[in-house]
Amino acid sequence: MDKLIAIGELAASMGISVRAIRYYEEIGLLLPHSTSETNYRFYTEREKTTLGLILLLKQMGLSLREIKALVGGMEPDAFLELVNQHLERLRHEQAEILLQQEIWETARSLFDGDPLGALQKASLTKTEGIRKLLEHKASVKVIGIGGDLAPVLAGLMQVEPHLDILHLSEEGGLGTGLICETISIQGSSYEVGVQEELHQIRKGLQKSELLFILAGPPEPASILAREAKKLGIPTIGIYHPTKAEEDIEPPPHQEFMDQVDLWFDGSVSSASEPVDHTVHAVVGLSSLLLNTPIRIQDIQALIRNQGKAELRFGQATGANKITEVLEQLFSEASRSTDTRESASSAILTITASDELTMPEVDRIVRAVQDHLGSQINLIFGTVINPALSDTLQVSLVLAGESRS
Repeated sequence: MDKLIAIGELAASMGISVRAIRYYEEIGLLLPHSTSETNYRFYTEREKTTLGLILLLKQMGLSLREIKALVGGMEPDAFLELVNQHLERLRHEQAEILLQQEIWETARSLFDGDPLGALQKASLTKTEGIRKLLEHKASVKVIGIGGDLAPVLAGLMQVEPHLDILHLSEEGGLGTGLICETISIQGSSYEVGVQEELHQIRKGLQKSELLFILAGPPEPASILAREAKKLGIPTIGIYHPTKAEEDIEPPPHQEFMDQVDLWFDGSVSSASEPVDHTVHAVVGLSSLLLNTPIRIQDIQALIRNQGKAELRFGQATGANKITEVLEQLFSEASRSTDTRESASSAILTITASDELTMPEVDRIVRAVQDHLGSQINLIFGTVINPALSDTLQVSLVLAGESRS
């Protein structure tokens, strides 16, 4: 008769938590050999071997959904497709590592006392490889948590296709095919599910220069914000409190808000639905990095540790569109209850077709500067979108004094 192993002993021997094993059971990935009348779980060497395989496959980059399909018996064609997908991923990662290794080795061989000079010379020998490498890297990542955010993410992908978007959702997920990647969080606990997928999520985070977290459930949002903070990634949070959460003190998302550099209340909107408000906040900021010469370092420095921010958005067409947009930005109706007229930092994004002229840009910038005052630390940029035709869009992010 096989020796029975208690769940605590199994967890200790494999270096994982009891909570993780119970989560695997909940999603049907690892079932106990037997359960006692008092609900104690027992396993044998067979389940222990299966658990070891699960942990190995996680380290190899497979999602829990893929592992579940493998353990449950995958069809040969599906298995070969899975193998090919991961081989392609590994080839790309290997190419990146080899390129970096070659640049460092070349820099070492060319080093004559000038570190930057050696790196510049080394990079010039690998210009084509660097170009291809940069083509695959997105500096801005958006993570949406929860099925309710699917429309927001789909809207983002349509407006700004160069965003690197990740959707963490229940079984079924977005299902539209518009999002770059979807990770299915199975079972009843988002918090445990995110912890179990963190290895895969972390790999995506490490390539980010700016991160947006669109928070549904507060616990997994806090986990991701803490992880981003450990990695030193400037993070902007946008949360959507439900009616039931609005009067709770402290707010359920308080820990999440404390972890991010800058955060918006996604339920506040100047003239549109919360979905549109969130899209404007993300697109307005990310467009400056994806479509203008503005340096990532400047945006990073401006949002670091700034706390609550406010978004103003204006849109108009016709001969008086600039006047109308400015009125939308600074009218009483555009302000949230926590107004930011005394903001210390502002990020202005002007989006229009190529018919926009420099005098028009100057007029908008001067009007914003005059309204906010000469002490404001303002960054602005112009994004050209031919599809807008005669439409002018302006987004303005206002942030207060830095937190201690």
